[in-house]
Amino acid sequence: MTKNSKKTTSAKIARLFFEAIPPYVHRMRADVKQAAPETLSFAQFRVLSCLNRDVRTVSLIADQLGVSQPAMTKMVMGLVKRGLIKKKPDEDDKRQILLFLTGPGESLYQNVILKAESSLAESLKNISAADLVVLEKALDSLNQFKNDF
Repeated sequence: MTKNSKKTTSAKIARLFFEAIPPYVHRMRADVKQAAPETLSFAQFRVLSCLNRDVRTVSLIADQLGVSQPAMTKMVMGLVKRGLIKKKPDEDDKRQILLFLTGPGESLYQNVILKAESSLAESLKNISAADLVVLEKALDSLNQFKNDF
């Protein structure tokens, strides 16, 4: 593959990505809302999801979710107040505060993710087995490169 054809392929994939992903994000948002209608907003769910993936600081979570640190601090304080996450000082750097899911936070996250995954899996039943294999490989590849963004 020449450098030019790779660039063209990358540009095409980027366009397809921007066309394909938003409806699925919209669907995930709806599934989370349905799984926890009065308990958790999608933004709060995303914070719990970051903590589940071992992203531990307000600044890193804010960066990953594309929000300001003050906005994230406010959201974190609300989740702490509700007992879904807890704060602990970093033993290596006392200036840093680390965040963790509490038992109820972990339970809520797992319950919501299970319901949302089940709903999405149901909607994927209309995709052929061959296309599901291709989709799985593509998503595995995306997961491998997600830290390069």
